Amino acid sequence: MAAIITNTKSEPSPPLDEAEIWDTPSDKEYETSSSSEDITFKDELQIDIPTEQILFTEDDIIELSFLREEEIDKMVESGMIASDSRFDESLREKIVFSYPELILTLETGDRYPVFPPSYTLDNLTLPRLVVDNLRISLRNIMVAFDDANAIKRWTSRADNEENYGAFESDMVALQLATKTKEHILAHRAVVDSTIDLTNVAVNITAATSRSEILNSHKGIDPASYNTSAAIKELLGKSIPEVCETIPSNYRILHVENVVKPSLYKDFYEVKSKIRDRLLTIHTSTLRKSVPPEHQRKSASQGKLAERRERESLADYLTTPKCTFHGTQRHAITNIIRHGFLRPGDINPDTGHPLEVRCGNTYGRGIYTSPSPRFSLSYSGYEALPTTASQFSGLKLIVCATIMGRPARVTREDNWRNQTEPYPNSDSHVANGEYEYIVFHPRQTIPVLVIHLDWGKEHYDEFVNIPLNPMIWIEEMRQKRKENKKHYKLESETMFPADLVNRKQALMSRALKWFPYGYGPATGTRFVIEAVADDSDDEEEYGEYQEDRAEGKGGSSGYFWEMPAVDGEDERFDEFFMERRAKAGKVDMQVKVDDDDED
Repeated sequence: MAAIITNTKSEPSPPLDEAEIWDTPSDKEYETSSSSEDITFKDELQIDIPTEQILFTEDDIIELSFLREEEIDKMVESGMIASDSRFDESLREKIVFSYPELILTLETGDRYPVFPPSYTLDNLTLPRLVVDNLRISLRNIMVAFDDANAIKRWTSRADNEENYGAFESDMVALQLATKTKEHILAHRAVVDSTIDLTNVAVNITAATSRSEILNSHKGIDPASYNTSAAIKELLGKSIPEVCETIPSNYRILHVENVVKPSLYKDFYEVKSKIRDRLLTIHTSTLRKSVPPEHQRKSASQGKLAERRERESLADYLTTPKCTFHGTQRHAITNIIRHGFLRPGDINPDTGHPLEVRCGNTYGRGIYTSPSPRFSLSYSGYEALPTTASQFSGLKLIVCATIMGRPARVTREDNWRNQTEPYPNSDSHVANGEYEYIVFHPRQTIPVLVIHLDWGKEHYDEFVNIPLNPMIWIEEMRQKRKENKKHYKLESETMFPADLVNRKQALMSRALKWFPYGYGPATGTRFVIEAVADDSDDEEEYGEYQEDRAEGKGGSSGYFWEMPAVDGEDERFDEFFMERRAKAGKVDMQVKVDDDDED
């Protein structure tokens, strides 16, 4: 047997090369391209070279092919060859094992396994020491193959009564492939043990605790979530696609499915009623609310064609849109349990009407936004500790919203105290299309809750917040006092222009917060029309209503009797009890207007 090793350009003079080709028995020479002198092995390769000639009949060739197929079957069973490639006839002559680290090519020929195979090993990314050890292991397998013994066993196989006259193959090709796979797996195990897991996003299916997610700089991997058909239908997007819209400076800790079956049913009832009403409106009127690229005009004429076009327009207007709703974390439980409430609706928990929050500049409705960044500004920044069953940080509700025919409104419309949408419309779009307002409690429903924080670099800061929020607030107050100085006490020289700039900066800061919901602004003058009390969304209502199970008619209604909901993950979900709890009754009537036909 001769071993011919060719050096590659990337490794000019290694003792062992990137490629080894073992041919059929010929001589005992060892050649390299970097040396003109031949090296003869005397002790390393003690191989008896057969001198007799062997003739293979057609039946012998067929028998050898069966032996190779048996070896291929074992490779398929071990996962080294794909099962769908099992009957590929080219595998009888040549097998290529491709790994990210290397490529092993085995050439068996039609006389294998009586004669040994040849192989080529092409290194791609393995370190030199690792691939050298692999070459040595493969060489040892080839050296252990006794050519003379194999030929002798082949020619005398008919006399082998123990094996019923069959030839026993050494399966050298299988040994070479197995040894290569073992080396690669061992190398990967060493590499994986040195990877900094804090820089790897956590797979939700493999996560074992909240601390594992919090310790990761990248948080959870959104791609590891499976999107149910209901979520895809409601949002028109998968969970990973929704997460792609979250600003990159936030870390995603968990995505919780909060679709409630009863709210889901009510949502589609409202959608059906809005669609039926839209079908009573003239087609030309509906076209005004649909972008031209979404209008499907029929080439034919007649009532049937117009009916189809009107149905297409109505379907577009009632297709749920993916929107976001930001609120403080203690308000989310009430939203998931009962759905969204309009200002003035009776809260099923308290029996009191929901108070106005954030002014309702564009009407007393339910506000969402197509922009997660805009909605996050309403999520609140609370100095409150979290329990072991909660994620710290912000909560962002992902909603499905039916807009119908939207009306674009501004502050000048003075729609603040109105409880219905603008005439001949089903919703409002305002504030540069950053705010969507609907006026029916089931026209938008919560679908997902995304748990966020400000990244691993800020985690330690929030972990050290005192358990008593008053202590933290007092510390912040003292810091502000230390850093706040009257401009007359500052050591720097203040020119008149600097004073004017300072006043303008202070006024700009005030304009940022006023007059959102506090009346029209004219220049630097504000009219405070009313200041509402803390709204229902900002109140705590104690323990979850564990005894109000949804869909358990006639039962005692204890929590452990609550039916599990599709997509629920009790390991990390915070609101699964609210999702199971029975929703309170709200006004489900849809206002029917006599729409114009203009």
